Amino acid sequence: MKHKIEEFEERLGYQFQDQYLLIEAMTHPSCTSRNNKNYQRFEFLGDSIISMILAEILVKRYQSEQEGNLSKRLAHLVSGDCIWQVAKDIGVEKLIILSKGEESLGGRDNKRNLENATEALIAAIYLDSDFDNTKKIITKLWSKLIEEHITPPKGAISALQELTQAKHKKLPEYKIHKIGGNDHKPIFEAEVIINDTHYKAIGHSKKDAQKKVAELALKNFKF
Repeated sequence: MKHKIEEFEERLGYQFQDQYLLIEAMTHPSCTSRNNKNYQRFEFLGDSIISMILAEILVKRYQSEQEGNLSKRLAHLVSGDCIWQVAKDIGVEKLIILSKGEESLGGRDNKRNLENATEALIAAIYLDSDFDNTKKIITKLWSKLIEEHITPPKGAISALQELTQAKHKKLPEYKIHKIGGNDHKPIFEAEVIINDTHYKAIGHSKKDAQKKVAELALKNFKF
């Protein structure tokens, strides 16, 4: 474990003073009892820290842009796909601590697990150091993703909304509900209705399911 932590810290570019904070950030809820620590509390804090720091970076970088475009940029950078990409870049899947059951279910490659652990990791860095160090790490880890979008990114949900309004003069209608899974790994089904045509997709969060069904509609619907 010590060797894995040292390799991870090297990729991350940060050395923990208190490695127990890193271990807590990497511990999946499946391998702890009710009274033991896992990444859920840190995930809550890390989500807010990431959003705040990236918002500051965007405001300073794009000084002539209005709130709408800044919001689009931020929504993209804090999306599950972007956080998962950060996780893969630093090898979170190699360090995350899973129960045997979660491991057997493919938990090491589960995008949601890696996203949660990465958010928790940012909180652990903040608690281990300070705001300035955390900002440096986030700036480094998200730099490639920030550079990828010179113009504000347009997500599938926004693109579908614009196209259906232009073609049919009305918004797409979404229905989202939970169909299975558990508290740690729920499964949601999203349905979108466009001019009496229905599309369905599933995801591990409401946001993920809605995004996937919008992507499916964009791919298959003839505008």
